[in-house]
Amino acid sequence: MENINIQTVKQVTESVSVLLRYIASGFIAVLAYIFLYTDYTYLQINNAWVLVILAASIGLITYALHISLLDKLFYKGKAYRLYEQYAHKCENIKNAIAENAKIMNEKNSPDCCIHRPMTKSEYIFILQTQTYLRNASLNDTVKHIQRQMEQRLSLLAFLYCTLYQIIILIVYFLVTKFVIPENNEITSEQAVNCSFLIIGVCILVAFTHKFDYRICRREIWAIAQFYQSVPSQSVTQQDNMALSSITQTQTGSGQSKTIKTLLDVVKQHLDTISKDADNAKKIIG
Repeated sequence: MENINIQTVKQVTESVSVLLRYIASGFIAVLAYIFLYTDYTYLQINNAWVLVILAASIGLITYALHISLLDKLFYKGKAYRLYEQYAHKCENIKNAIAENAKIMNEKNSPDCCIHRPMTKSEYIFILQTQTYLRNASLNDTVKHIQRQMEQRLSLLAFLYCTLYQIIILIVYFLVTKFVIPENNEITSEQAVNCSFLIIGVCILVAFTHKFDYRICRREIWAIAQFYQSVPSQSVTQQDNMALSSITQTQTGSGQSKTIKTLLDVVKQHLDTISKDADNAKKIIG
C-alpha cells in the first residue's frame, strides 16, 4: 500500500511538472486578460471548453518560443557565465570540457581545441549533455536528483512564459488605449488593474531572476558532484552484449530450474509407486 501511494505521488508530481512547463502559463494569460479588460463574459460555462483550448494553445506556443529563442538569453546565459566562472576550479568540469572538445573535434584531431577558449554554445552544449546523461544514469541517486531539478526547471519555464504573456498583454493594452485614438477610453477599474499587473510583473521579474540564478548554480553543482562521462560506442556495444548474456544466462538457469523441478516430481511419483508395489507384494504374500 505504501509503495502504491509513493508511485501515485510520483505520477501526480510528474503530471503537474508537465502542465506547468507546457500549458499552465496560458491560463494565467487568459485570467490576466479578463482581469485587465474587466470582461467577465469569458468565465461563463458555455465558453469553458473554448477557454481551455485557447489557454492551452497560448501556453504551448509561448513555451515553444521560450525554449527555441528566449531561453538562450536568460537561463542559458546565466548558466554560461557560472560555468565559465567555475570551469577551471573543478576537476569534473575540466573533464566535461575536455571530453566535449574531443567529441566535437574527433573527425579532425581529438586534442586540437581542449586548450582553446570554449565558446558560449559549446558551454551550453556541455550543460545540456550532462543533463541528458543524468536523466539516463543507472545511478538511482543521480536520477532522483535530476528529477527534482527538472521539476524546478518546469517551474522556471512557467514563470518565464507567464512574464512574457503578461508583459505583451500590458503593452497591447497601453497601445490600444493611448496610441490608437478610437480606443482611448479607459475606466478607473482598468487603470487600477493595469497598475497592479505592472507591479506584479516587476516583483515576478525579481523573483524569477533570483530563482533562475539558484537553478543555474545547482546545475553547476550537479556537474561537479555527479559528472557523467559519455560512453563510447564500443563500450555501449559491450554493455549490450553483457546484458544480453546475463539475460540468456538467467533464462537458461530458469529453464534448468524448471526441468529439475519436473524431474524431482517425477522421481517422487516413481518412489511412491515403487513403495505401493512393495506393500502390495507383502500383502499378497
